[in-house]
Amino acid sequence: MTEKSATIRRMKDLPSTHLLGTGTPMCAGCGGLQALHEIYDILGEKTVFVNAAGCMTLLSVYPFTPFRGSWLYTAMASAPAGAQGIRDALDILRARGELPADEDLQVVVLTGDGAAYGMGLSATSGAIERNLNFLYLCYDNEGYGNTGQQTSGATPHAARTATHSGMHGYPGFKKDLFAIWAAHDPCYVATVVGAEPLDLARKIEQAKSLSGPRLILALAPCPTGWDFAPQETVQIGKLAVQCGVWPLKEYRDGRVVHTQVPKIRVPVEDYLKRQGRFAHLFVFVAGRDPLQGRAGRARLQLPQRAAGLEAYPLVVVRQRRYQRVYRRGVAELAQAVRGARADVSLRLFPQRLNHRLERATVAYLPERSQYEPLHARFRVRQLVDERGDSAFVAYVAERFRRQ
Repeated sequence: MTEKSATIRRMKDLPSTHLLGTGTPMCAGCGGLQALHEIYDILGEKTVFVNAAGCMTLLSVYPFTPFRGSWLYTAMASAPAGAQGIRDALDILRARGELPADEDLQVVVLTGDGAAYGMGLSATSGAIERNLNFLYLCYDNEGYGNTGQQTSGATPHAARTATHSGMHGYPGFKKDLFAIWAAHDPCYVATVVGAEPLDLARKIEQAKSLSGPRLILALAPCPTGWDFAPQETVQIGKLAVQCGVWPLKEYRDGRVVHTQVPKIRVPVEDYLKRQGRFAHLFVFVAGRDPLQGRAGRARLQLPQRAAGLEAYPLVVVRQRRYQRVYRRGVAELAQAVRGARADVSLRLFPQRLNHRLERATVAYLPERSQYEPLHARFRVRQLVDERGDSAFVAYVAERFRRQ
């Protein structure tokens, strides 16, 4: 790090004046807005933002923006081209002597992961190859959040999105945008998260002091897209770093350096289970409550008289055409469960072979629960296969650790 970037050593060194205006229509708890607040404070007012279509488009309510300086809106795929035009115009003005050096502007491309990982990647690659002097800021909320959280190139494995809402979530894997940028050999690439402001501030100061193509890749926990409460944004950002899903690192002069290594690595499950988009990974694990304490244990000991059934793990199921109790044995089972669990609404979904009851799945539906869209067609023998379910969750967790 340069001497300039070493000026921020503790929280008290962070700027006390915030430049970005308040009252924007952004979502409560937006991790991207959190990072942008901190980044803008370091960059200062002499900054022009080239905003590609995305969540941050909501920052501007015509004819106003929350920025102290300039702001330009572009289509999703053309922000680097817009930055090229602005940078060229500024350089021409400086060459003519019409713009003093101390009045020059930092050109910042502001995009989401939809543009950075997908639609705008070719334009970005061309800008890097032209050695364009610009700072590329990507707020990565791992989906097209502005239009309903569809799958993007940044969506992680097994996450549920608007376009991959099945029982296994997204089957693909997140692109490594850090490595893609590093392969172009730019002057600087770094990952940040708003929940770690000191690390973020140091990297922004470092990037500000350099000239050439620079990437700041900010993880942006998204309450609406990831399905968690807005007040948990900071905690989820910290867990992403502590479990290794989001390593804080930087690339410069051909070297990758990890700037913050967790002293204690927490299990990746602690990060995943806080997000509704991964809830389906934990519903099938016997002995574990998918609501994490809200509805008690995930297994009940049922009387043997209830149709001769053994104890089955609770699963969250909703499908209207199965919301009837068909046989007396199932009715007895329902009564037994209600006696043990009066705080939940119960539905039974029998699995019938040759017109007689073989097995039944007990389901609970707490009111206003976000863990309901599990399809009822799953077989009971799949639900009670503890070893298979645990192995599936372990497999997904291992893939996350490798990313």
